[in-house]
This record gives sequence, C-alpha cells and structure tokens, in this order.
Amino acid sequence: MNLLVAKEAAAVAALCRHYGVVRLDLFGSAATGAFDLSRSDLDFVAEFSEPSPTADYADRVLDFAEALETLFKRRVDVVSATALRGSRLAVEVAATRQLVYAESEPAAVGCAGFRPRDRWLVRGPDVCRLPVRPAVSPGGGTRIRDHR
Repeated sequence: MNLLVAKEAAAVAALCRHYGVVRLDLFGSAATGAFDLSRSDLDFVAEFSEPSPTADYADRVLDFAEALETLFKRRVDVVSATALRGSRLAVEVAATRQLVYAESEPAAVGCAGFRPRDRWLVRGPDVCRLPVRPAVSPGGGTRIRDHR
C-alpha cells in the first residue's frame, strides 16, 4: 500500500466509520510505482453502507472526499463502487486496486479442533475455518454441507 495512505490508516478508518464507508480501495498511480509525492493525487473507490442513493448520498460522498483531501493535504478523487459498475474505469480499478479499509465482520467460527475436512475462510489477515459435516442426500449417500 502507498506509504502516505498507510501512515494515516487509523485516521482513514475513523473517517470511513463516520461517513458510512464499509470498504475503501486505493487505485491508480498511488497503488502502483508511478506515484509522485509532489504532484500525484489519490484515487479511491468507496463502498457505502447505503449503496442506493438517498437524499444525502451525494453530500456524503463529497464530504468524505473533502475530509480525505484535508487529511492528506492533496487532491483526492472518490468514486462510488455503485457508479463504477459497468464503466470503462472499472478495468483500471480492477488492475490496480488495493484494500485500504474494510468494515470488520464478525468471526465465522473459532479455529480450535481442526479436522482435515474443514474448509478455510480467508477475510483479510484473518483465517478461520467454517465447520462442515456430512449430510444425508436424497439418494441415501452423504455429501458435505457448509454451515454458516
């Protein structure tokens, strides 16, 4: 991740929580080796808790971008994940995106009692197993069923 962004990770997380951002990704030059500290801007894709536009949605996106500009003291572009779908920009974003913030999710299951038939679930830096147990299929055989 870009060092400028990594240095402010705690402040970015606080802003994300304040503005209802559930996921924030960095993309473009800041996510590659082409970033120029003296003149490059920061490009982010934000996924908000309310993906469908509400009365204050546009204000929230703009206020979030302004708060990031104040934090980083440079120009910031924020693209809504909803607006990105199906656009030509989506290709560039997919090629360079780096996770900056993701709202924490509850842990799936504790990892005690590993069994070889367990499946692994990876969420960011955390790895947990989801329990699986045999279930009887209509034909009388067994199959594996996930329990979430």
